[in-house]
Amino acid sequence: MIERHFYFVKNEFYNALPNCYLMANKGGGTEKGGRPCHYCFKYDDLFWMIPISSQVEKYRRIYEDKIEKRGHCDTIRFGYVNGEERAFLIQNCFPITEQYIDTEYTIQNGTVPVTISADFSDKLDKLMRKVIRMYHKGIILPLTKIDEITKFLEP
Repeated sequence: MIERHFYFVKNEFYNALPNCYLMANKGGGTEKGGRPCHYCFKYDDLFWMIPISSQVEKYRRIYEDKIEKRGHCDTIRFGYVNGEERAFLIQNCFPITEQYIDTEYTIQNGTVPVTISADFSDKLDKLMRKVIRMYHKGIILPLTKIDEITKFLEP
């Protein structure tokens, strides 16, 4: 796995963790249109996945609602992937190991990995580090059951 690249997760991972509030796997990476696709981030020797969504307007409303109520939103960001705007759902992030990765998201007949701008990656990585540190301090922003997932991943 390469940080800052995009991957599809195996169905096996979702099937093993049905009660951890993971986003449903729809199609898998090896099938056309498999989703969700995930941005890969590494922190403290663990890979973390951030699902992305094409439902930008749905998540923009949620984002704006949080901004209006709290003055900030650390759970959703918006960026461009392969020329299309996407919602990065930090609220649905989770740790993972390489054995549960299906395929990398690529274009041009599988020859070019899909990436995002370095500037946006830097901002996303910084926010993820903040969210994980807050989680370890008991301030839980992600909707997923990170402790259960982490325990499942332990050898």
